[in-house]
Amino acid sequence: KYYRLAQVDFDGTISYSNIISSDCINDTKQIVLYPNPNSGTFRIKDLHQNSTLTVYSISGQLIWQKSNVNTEDEFQLGNIPEGIYTISIEENGNFKHKKLIIAK
Repeated sequence: KYYRLAQVDFDGTISYSNIISSDCINDTKQIVLYPNPNSGTFRIKDLHQNSTLTVYSISGQLIWQKSNVNTEDEFQLGNIPEGIYTISIEENGNFKHKKLIIAK
């Protein structure tokens, strides 16, 4: 499949992005983050080997990142404030996103 974006400016001018191809993979495996909410320590069930986890604040600021993680690992974010975060899980070039709730 091929995609491109169209942007319409306030003056009505339309500009287009480059055309890109995308292979959409129907991955039915459900990744489970638990416990959620948590106090900054959690696990993720059914990760592929050597995945990368990235945690972002609700404003998009990079909070934490770890590479080469596995499903047996326990993750400790340290002393980050309570709140709602997004965790991005990269597995073999594919990305999944989960909501992470920190409540102490």
